[in-house]
Amino acid sequence: DIELLSTVGPPSGGPDEFLLISIDEVDDGVYAVLPQGLTRPLRLTAAEAFSLSLGLRTLSGSGLRPYEDAVARLLSKIRAALGEASPELLKLESESVIETEDHHRQAILGDLHRAISAHRALEARYHSAPRGVTEPRGLDPYALLNHRGAWYLVARCHRHGVPRLFRVERISKTSPLGDENTPPFQVQPGFALEKFRRDTLFVPEAAHPRIHLRF
Repeated sequence: DIELLSTVGPPSGGPDEFLLISIDEVDDGVYAVLPQGLTRPLRLTAAEAFSLSLGLRTLSGSGLRPYEDAVARLLSKIRAALGEASPELLKLESESVIETEDHHRQAILGDLHRAISAHRALEARYHSAPRGVTEPRGLDPYALLNHRGAWYLVARCHRHGVPRLFRVERISKTSPLGDENTPPFQVQPGFALEKFRRDTLFVPEAAHPRIHLRF
């Protein structure tokens, strides 16, 4: 951590603007000398606060916790800063209408997150792009991942018995499997979410065809 702190500085600053970290061997203390550029907190301009508030409003209402709570708290702070900088812009922001990209997908995300938290199996109506069919899938939802702006569900597929990736935008409907007396599912032993956190989600297998392109 101390080595990492010694690399902290403003993006466009020089070496003299980085944190100076020293360790006193006598009292075993760690001391940090802050450069002038880092001694004051960032203050937003009215235009920056206005833009951020509109952007945050497009994220609110997703139902995803704890993200939903964090967005609400941050939006409250941004609005307070905007009110101090420009009451006129704050009034304009409150009167602006924000259309989110897809209300239905946000509702699906909320349902999935609640099922993940409660370890409740669900049935999802899922469209398989490779086969071009839409069919119900029994799933044990493990986690949600965002990869390059797209949401993916990591879940154990009841048909195949192993965890797989499901693109959330291909899920048109979800419903719980069982009732309130149905015990929660258990995550498969040896499951590692890190296996699904990678730069490239698609991993070729031996059964996939090889295609040669001539330019």
